[in-house]
Parts: sequence; structure tokens; C-alpha cells
Amino acid sequence: MNPLSSLLLTLILSLSHGISGVAEGEPPPLARDRLGPIYDQDYHLYVRARFEDLKRMRPNLPSPSEILEDFSIHRLLAAKAEVQFASWEKLPEVRWGLWGLECGESENRLIEEVLRPAEDPSPEEIERYYREHRANFARVGSFSIRRVFFDATRCEAESCRKDLERKARETLAKMLGDKKPGDGEVPLEDFLAAATWATGSPTSAFQVSGPHSLGKLSRALEEAAMALEPGEVSDVIPTKFGFHILRLETKEAPRLLSLEEAAPSILETLKYRKTHDNLIGLRARLRASETLKVRGDTLAAFVASATMEGVNDAAPLGEAGPLKIAFKDLRDLLKIRPLGVIDDEQPYERLLETYRTHLVERVLLPEIVRQEAIQHGVTSDSTYELRYRMDRMAHLGKLLFERELRKRIAALPPISSTQVEEYYQTHQEDFMTKPQYILREIAIQPRAATRPSEMEFALREAEEKALRALAEIEAGTPEENAVKRWSDGGEAERGGVTPPLAVGTRYAKPVWDALLQLPPGAWTKPPFRHLGKAVVTKVEEAHQPPRRTFEDGFQEITVRLSLSRET
Repeated sequence: MNPLSSLLLTLILSLSHGISGVAEGEPPPLARDRLGPIYDQDYHLYVRARFEDLKRMRPNLPSPSEILEDFSIHRLLAAKAEVQFASWEKLPEVRWGLWGLECGESENRLIEEVLRPAEDPSPEEIERYYREHRANFARVGSFSIRRVFFDATRCEAESCRKDLERKARETLAKMLGDKKPGDGEVPLEDFLAAATWATGSPTSAFQVSGPHSLGKLSRALEEAAMALEPGEVSDVIPTKFGFHILRLETKEAPRLLSLEEAAPSILETLKYRKTHDNLIGLRARLRASETLKVRGDTLAAFVASATMEGVNDAAPLGEAGPLKIAFKDLRDLLKIRPLGVIDDEQPYERLLETYRTHLVERVLLPEIVRQEAIQHGVTSDSTYELRYRMDRMAHLGKLLFERELRKRIAALPPISSTQVEEYYQTHQEDFMTKPQYILREIAIQPRAATRPSEMEFALREAEEKALRALAEIEAGTPEENAVKRWSDGGEAERGGVTPPLAVGTRYAKPVWDALLQLPPGAWTKPPFRHLGKAVVTKVEEAHQPPRRTFEDGFQEITVRLSLSRET
């Protein structure tokens, strides 16, 4: 069992199982651990505290039960950290991490209680905004449909299209019975039965599509859909790509929201704007205040010696009221909140300004805002206390968890050469240098289009051209000549021949899977879409390099085994 699993198991097994009795009148807890019940409010405050961590996990977000387990683990570890806090508080990640949480919650409460306007915008302001931004409240209209499509893009002869149209009309007749198109509601089961009869597809293939805003699909489909009422079925709609039968599900005609309908969103917009303007004004005022000071001379010395530990640690760099920032403070803060990528080639003056901006905007100004919040009394209410307490618990719990994990990893014996050799023998496929393929491709750029429906039609036309190019090759035209005539790809002038490519590069995995299953010299059919083009390709040459030796892979395997301990 790896250290992470071991640590999680140890902590989770220490939680008491089951939920004991609940006092009358109290909401039932979601769970209970050794430290007591976990209520719904705790859960939501914890999710709020870990919002940035959870956002980075998307789309693989943990389940509510997993978040509750994390809550219990962090709460137990944070309680242990609080007991030993005297030995923890001087650690930079604790001192400055908790300070950052205080600053963040202080600004949030200042926004909510002081900067957000207490009074709603007047009816006159709302009406004026509505008049000035009238276009924002126009609804273009939309509809949702079920559709049966008879694809004629593969038809080469006119007789093929006629057969498809005849099939479409037979299908429509089965749907309508004695009715005419657009003449009253057609039961959904009749529509689906005829659709499955005609296409052989299951009913799940005819799900509701939409809502589609007007202007997104072809004009013929939109006009036919908007002429129907919900439940009605259209006549057969011919397009150059085939034949369509629509069943309208919902429809909303184009209209302008009334002032009454738009008023709630306008109110929130105006309040947000006012709040934002107040925050910008507050920051500008505090930035210019005498309590915020930057020592330009010592900051220049810091930039010159930023990587030199122990040099002038106590030299002052700036002040934010009672908070004094010295060399060591900023160095510690930069480890927690790094500047990002620094261009060593940039002029010294620009580098100095980068550090100055960081010091002011991310250290001194947040502290001044925090002090402003204290003066307004918004950091002493229960809302602030509850939020900060949860922020602190999550932060300390996470830090202690990471320290415990590092200890366990460090206590493990070093990776032995025997382990490395066993890994090499059992994962030999990992050390086969990937084969490389030289391909020949025909890539056809579709005509320019603006609307999504037009783009789709343009891509289908490009696919037809790709098939015509292959037909020329099959008729005897040299491949290089056909490529130069039809292709818009980057390698067109070289006859479409690509540089050596490893599997998974340039094209998506399904394309490679299909390509490598073809017999030698065969082209991919039908064309696939890549970077907005219609593409057909084939393997020209294949190269299979030899396997890497154990000595070549030794260092890589050692790193892999070390990382596996951490995960």
C-alpha cells in the first residue's frame, strides 16, 4: 500500500462509525467523526474554503461523500496542528497562509457590508439602463426538434437521391396516417416508430435537439420548424445534403423582454457595477495613503540579492500601517505566492517595477484593506468568524497532511536496482521506442462560412472534394499530382508527405486506430475532420526503432517508482 493510501486509511479508520442520537430541535448532521457532528453548514463552508482546489479538479470533482471524508481528515489534522501551534506559527506557509486568508475574508466582508450599495437603484435608473441597452434584452427566438435525416452526401447518381426522397416520403406517410404535414399533433410513438422503421436506428437516436437559436441552422430547416406548432411534423425538407423530417417540440418566437421582465437582472447589474466602482475607488485611495510605504533603495538591493538567503534579512522593504515587511518576509512570501516566469533578459528597471508591483498589490495593499475592514467592524461578526475558522481549519489540515505524507515517503527505503530491473522486465513495452510513420495526406480547406450551419455544409463539401481526389488517384492520376491539385495542407507542395510522426501526434487516437488497421497503401475513408479541414491520409513508410536498453531507462524508472510512492 502506498503512503497516501496508508495515511488516508489510518485517518479514516480513526473516525467513529454511525451517527448517534441528535438533540431535539437540532438539524440532523450529515456525518460524525471523533470531533463531533458535521452539519450542512460545515459542509458548505468547507466547500467554499476549498473552492480554488476543487475548481482545479474539474471535470473530475470529488463526490459529496469524498468531500465529507476530506473534511473529517482536515478537521482532525487541524485540531492536532492547533495543539502544536506554537511550533507551527513561525513557518512561512502557516504565518503568511493564515494572513492571506484573513486579508481575503476581510475584503469579502468589506464588499458585502460597506461597499455594496445599501439602497437599490431607482426605477428611473433601471429604466434608463433598459433603454440604453435595449439590444441586450432581445430574444432572437428558438426551437427544439426531433429529426429524421436521410443523408445524400454519399450519392453519386441522381437516382440515389430520388430513392432517398422516396424513402423519406414513405416514412412521412407512416408518421402522419390520414393527416397532412403541419395538420395537428403527431403522437411521439408514431414518429419514433416510423423513424426506426426507416433508418434501423433505435429510438434513442431521435432525442430532442436544441433549443436552437434562430440563425444557427440552415434557413430551410428554421423556416419549416417555426411554421409548426409543438407536436406537429413537417413535410420532407430537401437540402443539398439530403432530406429532413422534423417534429417540433418547443418554440419561442423572437421578442423583446419587457422592462418588468428585465428589471431583476438590471438591478443586480447596477448594484454589481456600483460595488465594483466602490472597490476600485477604495483601493486607489488606500494605495495613495501615507500608511503604505515602499523603500525604493532597499527594494533595489532586494532584487539584486533575491536568491541570496540570509543576506540583509531584517532590511525593511515596505510598510502597511503596523505591518513591516523585511527582506526575509518578502522572500518567504515569494515562495508561497511566486511571481511566475521571470524573463532574466528584461531591463533592470522593468524587473524592479515587477517586484514593486508585487510588493504593493499582493502584500501591502491587502493588509491596508484588512485594516480598513477592522475599522469598519466587519471582521468581528459571526459571518467572518465562521468563514475564517473554516478557512483556517482547511489550510492547517492540508499543510499537516502534506507534511505527514512527506515524512512517510522520506522514511521509505531508497529505490533499489533490483526494483528498477523488475519494473523494466514487467513494463518492456514502455521502453520500446515508439514507431514512427511517414504519411501522405490530402487536406482540403472548406469555403469561408460564418454561421454554424453554413460551416457544417462547407465541411461536407470539402469531404466530397476529398473523395473526388481519391477517385482521381484510383483512376490512375499520380498521388503527388492529385495532392498538389486538391490539397491545402502544409505539405501539399511536397506531395502531401508528412515528416515522421509518432502514434497520437498530429491526429486524434481514433484516426490513428483506423489508419493502422488499413492494409498497406490504403487511404482512410470516409474523410475525417482535422483543424477545420477535410482530410484523407495513408501510411507511406513505417519505421520501428529498437528497444531502449536497461541502462538507458534506469534513471527514468527510478523517477517513476519514486513518484508512484507519492500518489
